[in-house]
Amino acid sequence: MSTSTVTGFFPESQVISSLPEISLTRLQSAIHGKGSLAEQHNAFTDYCLALLFCCTGHRGVKDPFSELKHFDFDRGLLLICDKVSDESRAWRLVSLPDTAVEQVSVYCNYLRLLASQLEGGSPLGELSALIWDVSQGNARIPFFFYLQESCNGWEPVTPATLSKRWQDRWTLPVNFLRHVMADTLLHLTRRADWVSIQLGHADGVDHPFGATSTKPALDTLGQIRPYLEEGLKKIGWTVARSPLHGSRIRHRPVKRSWLNTSSEALFGYQRREAVRKGKRSIAATFFRELWSEQFPTGAALNRTAVQRIVEQIIIQAQTRGHSVNWCLRLLYSHLRSRPGGLAILRQIARYRQIEMEPTPFHAGSLTDYQAGQCIRAAYLGYLEQQGKNEASLDVHVRFAEIVVSAAIFSGIANADRLKVLGSALLTQTYLLKRSVFVDVPLGHGAVFRWFPDQVSQKLIYGLFRAETAGQKIQENKTRKALNSLVCELVGSAGGCPYDRLVRISRAVSGIEMPGYISSCLSGVIPAVSLPLPQWVRVVTGKSLTSGGEPAANQPDKSDNWTPVIKNSKRQHTAGEGRAFLREFRRLISAARNTKRTGNQLARTRSKRELVKTLQLACESSGWSALQMMLAGWTVHLCRHGTRSKKVLAYSTVEKYSVLVASRLVPVSVNLDVYALDEVAYEEMYLRAVEREEPKRRFELACRLREIHAFFQDVYLMEDLDWSAIMGAAGGPAQTRFAEANIITSAEYRRALTALVDDVSLGERRRWQYAGLLLLGFRFNLRFGEALRLRFTDVQRDGEQVYVWVHNSIFAETKSHAGVRVVPLIERLDALETRVLDRLLAAGEFDFDDNPAAMLMAEHSGAAELIDLAEAGRVLNGLLRRVTGDSSSRFHHLRHGWATRAVASHIGLVTPGFYEQLSEAVWPEFYGSDAGFPLRSIAVAAGHANESTTLGSYTHCADQMVSDYLPEPQLSDHTVAYAEQIAYATVRTRRRGSRRASEGRLPAIPKPAIATRTPQVATLSGLICQSLETGPPSLTDVDMLLRRLRNSVQSVDVVARTLGLNIQASRRAVDRALSLEVRTGYDGYRLATRSDDFLAWAVSDRKARQFKREDDNVIERLRVLDRQIRMSSPPELDEILSGLRALEETVDAKSGDYYVVRVEQLSSIAKLAALLDARVSAAVSALINTCALRELLQVHGVEWRYWNTRRAGLRLSLTPASGPKRTLQRLLLIIAVAIPDKYQTVAVADIKSDDSAAGSAVS
Repeated sequence: MSTSTVTGFFPESQVISSLPEISLTRLQSAIHGKGSLAEQHNAFTDYCLALLFCCTGHRGVKDPFSELKHFDFDRGLLLICDKVSDESRAWRLVSLPDTAVEQVSVYCNYLRLLASQLEGGSPLGELSALIWDVSQGNARIPFFFYLQESCNGWEPVTPATLSKRWQDRWTLPVNFLRHVMADTLLHLTRRADWVSIQLGHADGVDHPFGATSTKPALDTLGQIRPYLEEGLKKIGWTVARSPLHGSRIRHRPVKRSWLNTSSEALFGYQRREAVRKGKRSIAATFFRELWSEQFPTGAALNRTAVQRIVEQIIIQAQTRGHSVNWCLRLLYSHLRSRPGGLAILRQIARYRQIEMEPTPFHAGSLTDYQAGQCIRAAYLGYLEQQGKNEASLDVHVRFAEIVVSAAIFSGIANADRLKVLGSALLTQTYLLKRSVFVDVPLGHGAVFRWFPDQVSQKLIYGLFRAETAGQKIQENKTRKALNSLVCELVGSAGGCPYDRLVRISRAVSGIEMPGYISSCLSGVIPAVSLPLPQWVRVVTGKSLTSGGEPAANQPDKSDNWTPVIKNSKRQHTAGEGRAFLREFRRLISAARNTKRTGNQLARTRSKRELVKTLQLACESSGWSALQMMLAGWTVHLCRHGTRSKKVLAYSTVEKYSVLVASRLVPVSVNLDVYALDEVAYEEMYLRAVEREEPKRRFELACRLREIHAFFQDVYLMEDLDWSAIMGAAGGPAQTRFAEANIITSAEYRRALTALVDDVSLGERRRWQYAGLLLLGFRFNLRFGEALRLRFTDVQRDGEQVYVWVHNSIFAETKSHAGVRVVPLIERLDALETRVLDRLLAAGEFDFDDNPAAMLMAEHSGAAELIDLAEAGRVLNGLLRRVTGDSSSRFHHLRHGWATRAVASHIGLVTPGFYEQLSEAVWPEFYGSDAGFPLRSIAVAAGHANESTTLGSYTHCADQMVSDYLPEPQLSDHTVAYAEQIAYATVRTRRRGSRRASEGRLPAIPKPAIATRTPQVATLSGLICQSLETGPPSLTDVDMLLRRLRNSVQSVDVVARTLGLNIQASRRAVDRALSLEVRTGYDGYRLATRSDDFLAWAVSDRKARQFKREDDNVIERLRVLDRQIRMSSPPELDEILSGLRALEETVDAKSGDYYVVRVEQLSSIAKLAALLDARVSAAVSALINTCALRELLQVHGVEWRYWNTRRAGLRLSLTPASGPKRTLQRLLLIIAVAIPDKYQTVAVADIKSDDSAAGSAVS
């Protein structure tokens, strides 16, 4: 049987309009027909309730609209609690139209008249006193009630009572009035989200006015109100007079001292709350039953039994009417209280059903909000009175005044921030470009920048105009002054003044500000501002400078050394790991025992020796990637220390490095640590912590955080979620603040220009690096995500560009939320368009051969990606040069994107950015008024929730607050006292029309941050030798020749597209053309492109290249490239000699080689071994076969007799596998690339005469 409550029925308009019509008729009939007082009251109650049900969406429950304090008549707001089952969404704030406000006001006044009349008729009765209390907001009975006929008692309002009383006007369930309100509002507004707000429905897990909402509740409900008013009038509702209209209060009831209030029954929301508590207690009984089944008395805890309890909760809880999450919380809480329970908690999988965000409102929300409005008025009155009294300034009182103003006007609703605000006023208040701000410290170096509201700013002006320099600030006096001021404003004493201010501030900001702004001000979302140096850099548009900073065009100092691990082994075995640890400890011990020289400190001498030793070891030891990364971190500890301490003792360096190395090396056996993603790093660190003895786990976890911070800086790795690791280590939970920094538009463009203009990188690499920078700034991609993009992951249609981020063979995304499609929401300028064009053009060339072509491939057609550490060194170093900020890194491009995106949705222009939104994309990205812009931003950033985006990546919340601050009218006396200036001066300013009416600003200090005019940055000193422009590699040559074969474009265009050196490419093509003519292999068809008609005639155009052959050749070339790159100079000389011998002896028609010298035979045999080819010889009868047989046997050459009179040998090369044309192609590529790439010997000119002078083979 279906349990659906959807009926598919909706009443007709005449049925709906009959409700107000008949209700008003019944009321007027009771009044004019001289009905009893109870009859008149009940008819009036029916009318008021029906009107409220039609416009508020209140459910038909017992005691609806139970208290007067849930109404705000001034702003048309109503608090509703009509749910019994859902604790998290029990309360909601809805709009109350003007007609309903007026009708409830009439009803409230009527209750006072009713109480007076009842008091006069029955002086000893208690009902009149109860009704009077209700009208004053002191509820002991519900706000709406029915009178008994005798007027001696009251009856509650219930759905059954309403149905019985309304049967002549409304035969449907009372809840159908919610449908009426929803349908009317939807037809008038076309806004389903407004209907959901009024009904209390949830479209997702987020509350519409929750921590990440972007619209203030007061504004949204204010927009809904006129439509509700229109709907009421359309139905036919009007304001009805009360039955006692025109009467006066003759008898004011008093509360009877003998009246017992302790046994009063619960009603309204209190009763529904009691029902919910009862359900939770039943859930506790259910949990105890499951626990007793698995753990009888005295049974020891074990993981398997706990896991069975979890499974039973998930299966049974919901069917029994219990919350799964509540039962799981009971289990986890109980486990923590049992011996050994914490250990089991770390071992089992923690389940949690998805829950909706709880409502930000509670029973006292409107009461606190109204109290906040009263306190604001009282505070302004206090300031005005102080001005009239010409009160002198007391610095402690002024601190208290600013703290109160910050809470009630600026919305700072965090007790810790209010407590430190007083001490920060004199030391961390600054004036920058006529803007005053206070840096409120949050701890761990983080700050929240407070831009004071209108009232607070004038109070700060007065503080600095007074002679406060040299005064000692006493905390106890400030607290005493604050407590006195709060008591004066609130009207009662007691409690912590900071907590009282926070409660009022949260209530006010939660209604007047968007949820995400309120959450940032209260600390629920740990949003941080840019540190002062970075803020000065962004606002002024200048670069930071300090004594230790290198100039923009000067190479970085040598102490920024990190090992080059591009060509190192990616993995290590268990045996290699043990050998490394022995060698690592030996080097550290040897450096500690270095002989003393000069007057150096022992620790300095030892650290310098260790640095030198490790650098040499990294160059020659053959260590794996992780082992070299550990060595690099040890060098960093010697030179720069940790984040908390810059100079370490040698014993500390030894302790930290040996501890981390000895724990990481065993758990990383056979792992390519250099290519691991964030999840794999978390798992590796977690394994290391879990293997450690418990008493040292926390220390190890702290050191792992330190080395990973080094990895972030050097290798552009992402930060991790350390909660599981620190939890396994048993460490205390700490509030974690983000590392706040951004790269401005001007800084980004200077860096982009430096990359594009620097030819030393080479064509391909500079466009790749510029593309990485663009992807980080415009698409907020993590470095690893940008590095792993394929050509097909970037879809472009004119100005619209979309990037698909997903898992790949190289690594996975940081989390499931990392798989996403990111649109380009801003316009590209000409330089950025050029970068994107070149990057995609190169990718398109590669795509023709490989559908999975990577944009950041090491070279054209390669499967390997560019080296992460080299790219990190170049990009991070370049960003630090253009900003002058040593903390800048690639990841801060994402911070800048998130900051711009969040600010753009409200039209805020943030300092440092001047980007233009794409008109074609941003409406779709941000959504309509009913959309969820923060959700769109979080999804594009790859975050699972908006809180991560706001708390860790957005650094403009402090500036957005100003859009929602109140601007009260300040009297002249208030301004005079606040600014500590004469009253006459204020009047003169106000009456004056000149701009200087604000007056001269006080002597507020400017930030003492050294800056300089930005300089043109270059890559000098950032590029290692392997990145500088050079001849193309083997695979580059093959790709260049294949592109020319399939294209009509010039060599220069193809080379530029592939990112190759143009001059070297020209030489390679010329040499390849010559070799095609000489060898007879013309698979690349270069002769057909030549202007030389003789070369065209020689080409027979019979050679063919196929896709499978291309794949095989590319793979062989990659192997050969690595082998040749690792060859010693003598080995390279032998390769070059073999190439010369082949070119000297080749016969273009047959493809064989006619050898006449022993050196030629030896060189060709060695080259054939490199190519895994067999050499066979045809021997002329003119040669002494006995001596020749010994020579051929030495070189491993098979031979047979050759019936010819020609002197010498005829050699044939046969590949071990594959066709002979593949071998010919490999030889041609090597012959083209090697002489130009490796200049170890002089390459002689090739002569075509087969009878070249030399000694014959005897």
